[in-house]
Amino acid sequence: MERSLGIDLGTNSIGLNLREDDIFSWYGVYTFKKGVGEGKSGEFSYAAERTKHRSSRRLYNARRYRKWETLKVLIENSFCPLSEENFSKWKHYKKGIDRIYPINDISFQQWIKLDFDNNGVPDYSSPYQLRRLLINDKLDLSVPENKFKIGRALYHFAQRRGFKSSRKSGANEKTAVYKGSNETKTIGRNEYENLIIEKGSLGAAFAFLEDNSIRVRNRYTLRSDYQNELQKILEFQQIENKDFKENVEKAIFFQRPLRSQKGLIGK
Repeated sequence: MERSLGIDLGTNSIGLNLREDDIFSWYGVYTFKKGVGEGKSGEFSYAAERTKHRSSRRLYNARRYRKWETLKVLIENSFCPLSEENFSKWKHYKKGIDRIYPINDISFQQWIKLDFDNNGVPDYSSPYQLRRLLINDKLDLSVPENKFKIGRALYHFAQRRGFKSSRKSGANEKTAVYKGSNETKTIGRNEYENLIIEKGSLGAAFAFLEDNSIRVRNRYTLRSDYQNELQKILEFQQIENKDFKENVEKAIFFQRPLRSQKGLIGK
């Protein structure tokens, strides 16, 4: 007796039949879910959806760890009023307790809100106004309030830090233009590059735009502009601590290297 098994592979089913000589002695079908989902716009890949959400989680975590590392350096060097105890509770997870954001740390909340004289009113309308001051007015660093101002500006760097071009040639970064929304008057990358040169830094350029009631949100900014402004602030304010300068720059601009994919290669 000659036997043969027939298999029909589909996107969400497998059909089988067993043939003995000229007779189909058995047949059946096994159905399962498709490897794609159904949406209003048609089918979509589950794998692509997982990848998108995983990328979002990693980006969020990278930003969070970067801000924590920056705060650690600032706290250790008295540029931030947050206590080490409250910082530790926020940064480190404990089973059954979770992380505790220092919402009750009044001095830290005032620091975040740019209220350095603790009168309940922000001293600057935005961090850009503070960043402009730091490249134009030399502060007395023996006054704790002034060190807190520098620390707040550096923390703002960690919150933003700009885009690093994936191109091999940095010159190509200069040709990028941000188009923005139709509701907001926007300035092309080349145009406010000249404004950066004129005003002295990216922060000062954006402070100038705010003075003229031009929104600065969602603009294409280069990481190199942040790095140049950071060095300018540290030099102008005569911060000589080499370890602090190296550690805070590393904390703000650290980028995790790409993970090795060699483990995905089959035998």
